[in-house]
Amino acid sequence: MNWLCTLAAVALTGLTVTPASAQSGDFLAALSATRASDPEAASRYLTAALERDPDQQSLVRQQISVYTIEGDYDAALPYAQDVLALNPDDELARWVVRVAAIRRGDWDAAQAVLPAVIQTRLDEFIATVANAAVLTGAGDIEAALDETRTGFDEKGIGPLGDYARGLIYAASGEAEAASDTLAAFISRDPFQYPRMAEVTANAFERSGDLENARFVYNALLETGARPGGQAGIDRIEQGDPYPEALTPTPLDIYTELLFVIVRLLDDQDSPELAYRYAQEIGYLLTPEAPLFPGFSEVIASSLLALERFEEAEAAYATLEDVPAFRFSAILGQIQALSDQERYDEALAKLDEAEALLGRSPAILRQRAVLLFRAEDYEAADLAFAEWQDSVVQPGAAAAQTLFIAGIVSYQLEDYTQMEERLESSLELDPDNPHVMNYLAYSWVERGINLDRGFDMLMRAVELAPESGAIIDSLGWAHYQLGDYDEAVPFLEQAFQINPWSWEIAEHVADAYWQVGRELEAEFFWNRALGLPEIPDDHVEAIRIKLVEGMSRDPAQ
Repeated sequence: MNWLCTLAAVALTGLTVTPASAQSGDFLAALSATRASDPEAASRYLTAALERDPDQQSLVRQQISVYTIEGDYDAALPYAQDVLALNPDDELARWVVRVAAIRRGDWDAAQAVLPAVIQTRLDEFIATVANAAVLTGAGDIEAALDETRTGFDEKGIGPLGDYARGLIYAASGEAEAASDTLAAFISRDPFQYPRMAEVTANAFERSGDLENARFVYNALLETGARPGGQAGIDRIEQGDPYPEALTPTPLDIYTELLFVIVRLLDDQDSPELAYRYAQEIGYLLTPEAPLFPGFSEVIASSLLALERFEEAEAAYATLEDVPAFRFSAILGQIQALSDQERYDEALAKLDEAEALLGRSPAILRQRAVLLFRAEDYEAADLAFAEWQDSVVQPGAAAAQTLFIAGIVSYQLEDYTQMEERLESSLELDPDNPHVMNYLAYSWVERGINLDRGFDMLMRAVELAPESGAIIDSLGWAHYQLGDYDEAVPFLEQAFQINPWSWEIAEHVADAYWQVGRELEAEFFWNRALGLPEIPDDHVEAIRIKLVEGMSRDPAQ
């Protein structure tokens, strides 16, 4: 989905040491604590620094930043108000005041600090979300709808605009318009983001379109994505009315759309930002809020991405008692255990999930991936086969799973099955450069399908020009076929991109040797030996090369 790419290149603004604050030991301690992800200690040291110099505005802003990272907007608010009194355009202070006003439902106060100062594309999206919610709260529905058109549609992310307008229509009581708009949204890719699909099913149900509502709820259950869809199916089958309490409010619009952005940030490896905005959602809502109970899940997911595994495990554990999130909570704990290589515990937790939820596609997939990570390839292969038989509605997630399944087949030297799985993955996701890379390289390595393999590797490099691993594959393919002069520039480029890969360093060295650049080859072999995660067998092989050199291709 190309519209997601606009959210990819964002970064959390870090703390800046000013000449005045640099003299403070408390400030330096706060800076260190912040970098160590210890906001409680950071706040304590900043408070001490402010007691010494209460007029130091940079310290005030750092205190605001620390509070907001942990979602304590009530503590941040008086500091933000003080900053705005001196500098009405301070973007951080405006943001805090805006969030506090939205929480109170004070739409006039919220409008007074909008739009915020725009510095990044992400700022634009957040401002659009806030503006749309505030205008809805103020009763100006047409202006709210127009805000989504200029803020989303004109910037190439129309699907998010469709979703926003559907929520605005729903909040204003226009159930039929909400249903029609969300139907257009979900037709693009209904199961790429299951949370959005569930909200869309809610709109169908609310408007009386029970056929479409039932279809989406069932599809979500069949894919194993949202077990909470069962409640919707039960309401439809029992003839129960859709609960009025679930109709979205302007506050719901803001948090729901902010959640979408947070989830995208989480998916696109921006966990710091995902965590920060999830904390904002946590300030605005409670986990029991009907339309949006998922901010705790995002916090847990962000902690996982930040490799704060024990905290992530604990955060997911708090969600086990929330029926709609029990499934994702258990899977999150499994992932946290897996990331710590505690595979036996992870598999035991998965047994609990299976006893509770049955052998759903998501359960089968998780078991297969766990066995793969534990390097039990034979068991993983059987688990992937069972998962394949269970999938009803394959999508992007299925493509990635088939990729991993193909790697398992390769490890078992079942090349026919590997090709079938990787080709199936490419059918679902035809422009995935990593799948192309793996499949093409396997061909080149075995000396088969060379023309198609090289074409596929060239296409993979075109799609991922910053991937050192893929460029290395293309260079190594040239090397394997004896095209050493062609191999060298690709391998050099790969190493420039990824100078911490022992494998690429060894490839560069081998290629240099073959073209007669022995001194450079020796340097890069030594470089490879000094890089992390190099296997023992490769250490020994490289040491032999350093002593004996390599057999040189007679053609050279």
